[in-house]
Amino acid sequence: METIKLPKIIDIGFWISAASLFILTILTFIGVLTRYVFFSSLPWAIELSQLLLMWMVYFGTAAVAYNNDHIVADLLSGVLSEKGKRIRQLITNIFIFVMLTIVLSRMIPYTISLSQSRRVTPALGIPQWFLYVTFVLGIMLLDGTHLWNVIRDIKYLKTYKKGESL
Repeated sequence: METIKLPKIIDIGFWISAASLFILTILTFIGVLTRYVFFSSLPWAIELSQLLLMWMVYFGTAAVAYNNDHIVADLLSGVLSEKGKRIRQLITNIFIFVMLTIVLSRMIPYTISLSQSRRVTPALGIPQWFLYVTFVLGIMLLDGTHLWNVIRDIKYLKTYKKGESL
C-alpha cells in the first residue's frame, strides 16, 4: 500500500497518541520508583494512566486505520487479485463503520446522562463524563476515518483498471 499523507486532524490524533505513550512511560517509571524505592504509591497515577491509555489507543488507532496500516491476518491475500483485496478492504471498512456507529449511538446518550450526575473519579476528582467524552471523541475520529476509507475504496473501485497497482 502506498503511504498517504495524513490530514491535519488525523495527524493531531497521531501526535496525541505519541505524547500519551511518552507520558505514560514516564508515569509508569515514576510509579514503580516511588513504590519500590520510597515505599509509597501515587494514588492518582492509575487514573491518569487510564486516561492516557484511552487517548493513545483511540487517537493512534484512527491514524493507523487511515493508512490501512493495521495488522491483518488474512488467508485470502495470496488468492485475491488487487481488486479483490480492495473489495475485501471495503467490506471490512463498512463493517467497522457500522459497528462504531452503533457504539456511538449508545455512548453519546450515556455520556450526556453521566454529565448530569456529577460523579467524579476517586483520586483526581475528574468528572467521569470527561473520560467518556474522550472515548466518544476517539470513536468519532475512528468512525470518520473508516467512513473516509469506505469513500476512498469506492472511488478506487469505480476507476479501477485491470493491471493497475494499488
